[in-house]
Amino acid sequence: MSPAKNRHLEGVIDPTSCADYRVVAILGSLAKEQVTSVPSVRLLAVSLNISPSRLRHIFKSSTGLSFNQYVKRLRLQRARQLLLDTHLSVKQVMIEVGIFDHSHFAKDYRKEFGETPSQTRRTVSPVKTALAFAYAAAS
Repeated sequence: MSPAKNRHLEGVIDPTSCADYRVVAILGSLAKEQVTSVPSVRLLAVSLNISPSRLRHIFKSSTGLSFNQYVKRLRLQRARQLLLDTHLSVKQVMIEVGIFDHSHFAKDYRKEFGETPSQTRRTVSPVKTALAFAYAAAS
């Protein structure tokens, strides 16, 4: 995994900081998955041969976040990357990361990053925007 390809994982959880090998395995598999197709806690627990409640406990004690909080943060980080690196609309970005409620997305995004998705989109450099449009026109 190249650092540029997985930049959306920055600020989420470093798998090497977790003591439990089961959580490390989960974090590694989540890093490879598309954020829209994250497996359920139940499926992950079955694959590790432990109960879902035990997995939730191990995950929370190892990362400081619940599994759902982790997945939400992962999706928000990916959304931020898409807003900065692509010209997808905010709605397209939401769909790409598997979030379908605009009001929850905007509220959670603002809480995580201190600005709305639209404000993030406006911070994209004019040079980058011009290059992207020139590239699209040449294609």
